[in-house]
Amino acid sequence: IASVLLARGVDACAMIPRALRRPAGARSPFLQLRSGGPAACQRRGHAGHSHTDSSPQDEADPTAENRVVLSKRIPDNFVEETWIPFLEDSLLEAIHVYVPHDLAKIAKAYTKIKDPQPALCQKLADTMKYRMVAFEAVDIVDAMPAMWQLTPGDAELWEMFTERLKQKVDDLTVPNILGVLRIYNKMPDKQHGILAELVPRLQKSLEAYNTVEICELVAALAMNPLGRDDPDILTALLPAIQKREDELDDVQAVNLLWSLTRLGVFNETLVRRIAMDMNVPDVIKDIPPRFIAKVLWVFAQFDGTRLVENSLLGRLNECVTDVEPAEFARIAMAVPHRHDQLSAIITHLKGTLMEMRRSDMLLFLSGCVHCKILEEQPSDGSTVPGLLDDFLDYLKEEQDNFKRDEIDRAVRFLHGSDKYKHLIGMLPASWNETVNTVVADIEMYS
Repeated sequence: IASVLLARGVDACAMIPRALRRPAGARSPFLQLRSGGPAACQRRGHAGHSHTDSSPQDEADPTAENRVVLSKRIPDNFVEETWIPFLEDSLLEAIHVYVPHDLAKIAKAYTKIKDPQPALCQKLADTMKYRMVAFEAVDIVDAMPAMWQLTPGDAELWEMFTERLKQKVDDLTVPNILGVLRIYNKMPDKQHGILAELVPRLQKSLEAYNTVEICELVAALAMNPLGRDDPDILTALLPAIQKREDELDDVQAVNLLWSLTRLGVFNETLVRRIAMDMNVPDVIKDIPPRFIAKVLWVFAQFDGTRLVENSLLGRLNECVTDVEPAEFARIAMAVPHRHDQLSAIITHLKGTLMEMRRSDMLLFLSGCVHCKILEEQPSDGSTVPGLLDDFLDYLKEEQDNFKRDEIDRAVRFLHGSDKYKHLIGMLPASWNETVNTVVADIEMYS
């Protein structure tokens, strides 16, 4: 039980108030239920043995204690149907005893529970309001994301969070400010008063950051799918980036441009610098395929691959055997018309297709679909099997191991191509229900 709860982010012992914990040596009622109750305990003679149906012969046999017995299994739904409700009920009755740090931990853990109780969510919010005067800056930063999931509509709670933040603003670090800004950017009413105070403070704090730290912050922001929805953070970061552009080495420049492009920011200075560098033989002679894929993908976003593709693809011909499926997918998206280079990569990857992980196979498939090199029909037996036959063999062999989101990706890859949409009908029959659901969703929103 403990391992299941820990995997879900729930610290069961920490969540039970001290007043409700069982005294040392007291017997758990749950153990009695599992082992057959007090009568069964008396019948066994002591509590250390697992429950089994004993007989007079067993009791008379002196070797009975050494026999291997099997305990009754815990029901599969024990955590969901018994343990979690017990913890929720205990918290509902005694949550007022917890301090702000513990309340934040409880809120973070409770967001991982499926279908949280509205009564406990509101009780948690009310307790935070009652103890708001004791909240430190780090407690607020920890509690806000969780409470935004549990009680986003509690206006009083968010007003109190805002007022407390104003009092503790001097204690906020840069990561703290970034986390707070992200929450406020999700609100319909963005609390412009606190934003007007936090953004300048963020800009001032970033002055103490070096080039590497700035690049890491931008990369972390770019990895979030909702990073583009944080204009206040970008407003603070861009001036810091511009001041350090001359300090960037080639690797940092490529990674920074990649991150900015994912955030929807076009930096003309970095684009010009990288375009010049990528045409210098001494600079690109040792560039690995993953950087080639990144640069090509970035320049493709503003239709500028012509500035770098000849030199980079020339270097790519020298390291085809080092290209991974993810890199191939990016290159295929950036230069789908360069079939000579793409065919060489496909020939290399095809030899390892059956040993690929499912995620790599899907990336390989997406690249082949995007550059339209894949055959339209499988072999009918009279021709040599092609790449499509290999993909279908892989799907047939691994069909039981595919997760729903992986099936979803495969269907969307094929449905987005007029040339290969008909291949959806060739997917494994065991996927039919999921495939039909995904296709219906695509057509509904298209």
